[in-house]
Amino acid sequence: MSIHIYLGGLDKKTFDYLSKTFKSFTLLDSEKINFNTTKIDIFILDYNGDFTNSNFKKILKVSNTNKIILTRENKLANFELYQKHKIDHILGINEDEFLEELSNTITSILQNKNQYLDLLKKADNTWTLDNPNTFRESINKSILSIDFSNYFSEIPKLVELALEETVTNALIHAPVDQKGTPLFKSIKEVKSTPFKKKQFIKIHTKMTDNFFMFSLTDQYGSLDPEIIKKYLSKGVDQIEYESKPSGAGLGFCLVFNYATKFIIDIRPGVSTTISIFFKNSKSSKKYFLFNKSFHVFKYQQD
Repeated sequence: MSIHIYLGGLDKKTFDYLSKTFKSFTLLDSEKINFNTTKIDIFILDYNGDFTNSNFKKILKVSNTNKIILTRENKLANFELYQKHKIDHILGINEDEFLEELSNTITSILQNKNQYLDLLKKADNTWTLDNPNTFRESINKSILSIDFSNYFSEIPKLVELALEETVTNALIHAPVDQKGTPLFKSIKEVKSTPFKKKQFIKIHTKMTDNFFMFSLTDQYGSLDPEIIKKYLSKGVDQIEYESKPSGAGLGFCLVFNYATKFIIDIRPGVSTTISIFFKNSKSSKKYFLFNKSFHVFKYQQD
């Protein structure tokens, strides 16, 4: 079966790289293609922020296909547009790692397997969170054991806060009953209820020369990625000052604000893994100018 990948608005370097890496597939780049009659497996689009482009608008309306948006926005200010059109992959263009990330994303889609999860097999540290009453102490102890000497001074605290928010959201929002109804509304309810084995959360951390990452896996697979996109489309500032901010929404926005890459992997009814990356930088000013990436991989079990 032939795989069709549409390349829209890509620069020569990116186009040549994809042509070489995925030469066994059919790569299309003509704006004259009739998307109603030509089946496209993956759209890769880079219009350099020009969302008024007529062809760009036409492609966004195509449903039931994978779309990868390339962006130079460090805050992903157009997340509302991405959420509206159910775009699961937004790649920040960072010269030193962008092409590899793009290749991994395409491969993950085509093979129906998230390539980033391979990092978990090579984790530096892995532990199971089995006590909601002491999870903050466990996180603090773990962060203190990590060498962040190659990062700017504030990064350990940002990582700790991001991990706390992610764990809190998982403890409260992951557990559901057989009908999919949430079991808890607050961390207070979680702490006052006997902790079941299914509620255990596995945490991995990994440090490389280029990034630090942590991942968190629950055993429910109940996360709705469209809800997360909805929160992120509002932006951190707006959610912070709403009269009744949602804990989950605010938490994920803060985490996204701190991180440079945010990856969600969902196996419905089985597990959700959230992986958060922090790109290596000695300068906090430079760090918060890095372009961000966001991915959702949602796979049905066989």
